[in-house]
Amino acid sequence: MTLDEIGKRLQRLEDREAIRELVARYGQVVDDRDLDGVEALFTDDAVFRTQGGEMNASGLSAVMDNFRGRFQAMTASGHFVHDHIISLEGESAARGFVTSHAELVRSGESFIVAMRYRDQYRRVEDTWKFSERVVSFFYYLPADRYPELLPRRARVYGYGDPVDADWPEGTETYQAYGLQLTSD
Repeated sequence: MTLDEIGKRLQRLEDREAIRELVARYGQVVDDRDLDGVEALFTDDAVFRTQGGEMNASGLSAVMDNFRGRFQAMTASGHFVHDHIISLEGESAARGFVTSHAELVRSGESFIVAMRYRDQYRRVEDTWKFSERVVSFFYYLPADRYPELLPRRARVYGYGDPVDADWPEGTETYQAYGLQLTSD
């Protein structure tokens, strides 16, 4: 292996680690209500939205307005990253799939949330940032009603009236599996 090849492999490892730190830092700055920290994580043309459309912000100014609004309704929170799959796409672009959960207080009520993020990352100068974050939900439930509400499909309570969860029931593979079971 040549020194050039070793250098490229090392750069890919460093890029992966920087992206992992970006995702971890997101939880930290959101939970600390660090608006400057949040802003530093996104590109100027960033998109931040939910799969169901409850949130849909395009451009850094709109993304920051979204966070300001969320912080007004949400007091204490803790975001926790679980698994993170990163696909590098050249020297300055990458995609990610992140599983996570959050515990939070919203409008005075305690919630527990299981989420997936589908991310796009872009290197801006020497820093990796989010160019897009799309959040989908397994559940967003009042903590005290978790055992009662988890078995239901409409288990996303974070934005008013309950709506159907994005996954697993909404995924193509889950639906195909269900069809396979009913056709046997």
